[in-house]
Amino acid sequence: MQFLVSNFSSKIQETKVISPGLLLAVIVGYFSFLISEIIGEDILSFEKSPISPVMLAIIIGIFASNLISIPKSFDPGLLFSGKKVLGFGIVLLGFQLSLSDIFVSGLEGIPVVLGCIIIGLVFTVFLSKMLGLPKRLGFLIAVGTSICGVTAIVATGPIIRAKKEEIAYAVSVITVFGILATIGYPYLANYIFANHPTKVGYFLGTAVHDTSQVTGSALLYADLFNQPLALEIAVITKLFRNICMIIVLPIIAYYSSIYRENTQNYSTIDSQPKIKLSKYFPIFIIWFLLMATLRSLGDLSLEFTEKVFGVISEGIWREFGGDLKTLTVQVLVVALAAIGLNTRFAHLKELGLRPFVAGCLAASTVGLASYLLIMVINP
Repeated sequence: MQFLVSNFSSKIQETKVISPGLLLAVIVGYFSFLISEIIGEDILSFEKSPISPVMLAIIIGIFASNLISIPKSFDPGLLFSGKKVLGFGIVLLGFQLSLSDIFVSGLEGIPVVLGCIIIGLVFTVFLSKMLGLPKRLGFLIAVGTSICGVTAIVATGPIIRAKKEEIAYAVSVITVFGILATIGYPYLANYIFANHPTKVGYFLGTAVHDTSQVTGSALLYADLFNQPLALEIAVITKLFRNICMIIVLPIIAYYSSIYRENTQNYSTIDSQPKIKLSKYFPIFIIWFLLMATLRSLGDLSLEFTEKVFGVISEGIWREFGGDLKTLTVQVLVVALAAIGLNTRFAHLKELGLRPFVAGCLAASTVGLASYLLIMVINP
């Protein structure tokens, strides 16, 4: 009984801690939808607003974060929204897909994903060496650009014995160019892959860095050009990139144990820290697949009976899917508002020019590699 009371009290305390930041993200998300509707529909008289609430959420969040001093007490809620709420939104997105969609899109995207990872890693490590960056910082920028954004950096840092400052620098570089890609790449993708949402999805899923940034850019494209297929494929592609960390992290551990900068700290392979892959494997991928399975089984049951699972009518099932789709967009916009609110550029002056140049060239190279691979492989 005492354990239950203690656990309940800790949950209440945790809720109090995250509430301010979560509420702020919800408010920014709400006003993003409201402003989009007022400008696009009421003022410009469009049937559907051309001003995307996704872009507004990110931009309003960034401006608020850098022009207003947001108290530190909001940080836990903003981090919660940018990770947990985002993950929940991606799980909900799984209901919009069938397992066959995920399987086919995933298989076709494998060559593009692997090609971008290899090119991104090799080029960025070489570039960082040419620019004279510290080896570990260059490697962190490489994994962040090519594999999985911030998550890959945080996972790789302890393995290569990176300093906290190097991890912070790499995260800052990835954040800057990831945000720029989130806003700019949807327009670029529409220009180079006009009327090809499948190719756009693969491009955004491989050329943009972090999971949140890929989701934001693909959601923005889907909203601007009415192409939901691009969002689905981009998310599937990015989730496959995330899974690649299971393969890449052990390779990095082995590499760093052989090619060490400091033989005193890296005397043997046994000195390497243990890799807890489960810690960096996004659990929401499993829930995403479960939601897709539920959708697939529900649709399949309609082929044999008049009701889904023999209980739910087809009309209610379709209406539920539509309502869930609307909720998915709302949840993702709140998460992206939190990403914007948690993006602060004040400390970027400390980075210096070389990491910034490395990040810019690395991001551009991965984007170019993605484009060329898509054009050659034509998934």
